[in-house]
Amino acid sequence: MKSRNRGLFLSYGYFVLSAVVSIFMSSYVIQTLGKTDYGVYQAISAFINYLTLLEFGTGRIMSRNISLMNKDGSEDLKIKKNISTVIVLNSGLMFVILAGAVCFWLCLGEVYQNSMTPDQIVMAKQLFFFPVFSLGISFFQQSFNGILIGYEQYTVEKTVAIIKLVVRSVLVVGALSLRANIFLYVIADTLANVIAFLITVLYVCLKMKAPISFGAFDKQILKSIMPLCLAMLLQSVVSTANNTLGKFLVGVMLTPEDVTVYSVALTVYSMFSTIACLPMGMYMPAVAKDMRQGLRGKALTQTLLQPCRLNILITGLIVAGFAIAGRQFIVVLYGEEFLSAWHCAMIVMVPMFLNTANDIVINVLDILKKRHIRSIILMGTTALNLVLTIVGIHYWGMIGASLATGIATLLQVIILNIYYQTKIDIDVLYLFRKGFAGIIPSMLAAMVAALPFYFLINNVLVSFFTCGIVFLLVFGLLYVVFGANDLEKQKIYSVVKKLRFGRRNNG
Repeated sequence: MKSRNRGLFLSYGYFVLSAVVSIFMSSYVIQTLGKTDYGVYQAISAFINYLTLLEFGTGRIMSRNISLMNKDGSEDLKIKKNISTVIVLNSGLMFVILAGAVCFWLCLGEVYQNSMTPDQIVMAKQLFFFPVFSLGISFFQQSFNGILIGYEQYTVEKTVAIIKLVVRSVLVVGALSLRANIFLYVIADTLANVIAFLITVLYVCLKMKAPISFGAFDKQILKSIMPLCLAMLLQSVVSTANNTLGKFLVGVMLTPEDVTVYSVALTVYSMFSTIACLPMGMYMPAVAKDMRQGLRGKALTQTLLQPCRLNILITGLIVAGFAIAGRQFIVVLYGEEFLSAWHCAMIVMVPMFLNTANDIVINVLDILKKRHIRSIILMGTTALNLVLTIVGIHYWGMIGASLATGIATLLQVIILNIYYQTKIDIDVLYLFRKGFAGIIPSMLAAMVAALPFYFLINNVLVSFFTCGIVFLLVFGLLYVVFGANDLEKQKIYSVVKKLRFGRRNNG
C-alpha cells in the first residue's frame, strides 16, 4: 500500500508537471512554428494515433496476469511464459502497424487533397515517418510498463515519464531556438521517446531481473488472453476515436489552422483524461487480491469507494477550475483567436468527468474477463460519435465535433452503469451517491463565489489568477469542513500534524 501511495503521489505530481509543461510548450511551439506547420503535423498525427488500436491492451494484460501470480519465485516459469507470449504478440502486431502506416502514407495525398496545399501534403509525407517510429517505441514500452505495475513497481514508470518530459522539453526548446523548423521539433520528440524506452528496458532487465525470454512463448496463454485482447482492442477503438476522431475529421473537412485550434482543446482534454485514468492501473493488484479473497457485491463496492472519491476530487477540480478560469487561461497563452478551444474542451470534459468517476470498476471487469462487454457497448456509442461528428462539423465546425463526442460519451455513461449495476453486482448508485457527497456541492459553491470576479475584472491575467485563487480557497475550506468523509479528514489532519511536527523540529 505504501508503494502504491507513493506511486499515486508521484503520478499526480507528474500530472501537474506535465500539465504545466504541455500547456506552455504547446503555446511556445505554435508561436514558434506557426499555426499552419503545426496543424499539418497534428493532422497526420491524428491518423497515426489510430494505429495504437493494434496495441490490444497488452500492457494492461501483462500487469493483470502478473498481478494474479505470486512474485516470490514459485511461479517464475508462469510469469516468464506470460511475458514472452505478450512480447511475441507485440512483435507480430508491429508488422501489421507498419503495413497500415505504409498504406496510409501512399493514400495521404488523396485524403488531404481538399484541406491541404500540394506543398503541405509533401511536408506531411516527410513528417509522417517520425511519429510512426515513436509509435513503435511507445508500443513496446507499454508492455514493459505492464511488467512494472504487475510487480508493483509503481514509482518507476512515472519517474521515467518525468525524465522523458524534462528531456523532451530541453531538446525541443534547444532545437527550435537554433531554428524554427517543424522537422527539428519532431526529431527532438522522437529522441525523447527513445531515451525513455531504453531506460525502462534497462531497469526491467538489469535491476528487476524480470524473467524475459522470447523462447518461452506459450500457445495456451495466447489463447487464454485473446478474448481480453480483443476486448481491449474494441475499447481502444472507442478511446482513440473519442480522443482523435474529431481532430482527424477537422483536418480532412476544414483547414490546418482549424486543426491547430482544435488541438489546443484536445491538449487540455487529453491531460484531463490522463489524470482520470491514473488510479485505475495503480489499484489493479489490490482489486485482484480482494477478488481472490472472495469479495463480491456490496462488500467489493465499498472497497472501491475511496479510489472513486479520489478520482472525483481530482478530476472535478480540473473541470470546475477550467470552467471558471479556463477562458482567461486560453486567451493569456494563445490569444483570443483560440477561444473556441475552451468551448470545445468544456463540451467533452463534463460528460467524460461522469464517465471516469467510477473507472476503478474496469479492474473488476478485467479480473472477471468481461471487458469485452464494455467494449461492445462502447463500440455502439463510437459509431454514433462518428456519424454525429461528420454532421456536426458540416454545420457547426469544430464545436460540432465536440458536441458529437459529448453526446456519445453521455450515452456511454448511462449504458455502462446500467450494466455494472445489473450484471456484475456493483452498486453504482452507492458509488455515485457516496462518491459525489460533499465534493460536488463544495465545488459548485466555490464556482459561484469565484464567478463575479470574472465579470468585475477586465484584465485577463488578473482575472485568471483571482478567479482561480478564490475558487481553490473557497473549495478547500468547504471541503475540509463539510465535504470530506471521516477517513479523508483523518488523512488531512494527519498531514497537517506531520507538517506542524516537522516545523517544530526544524525550529
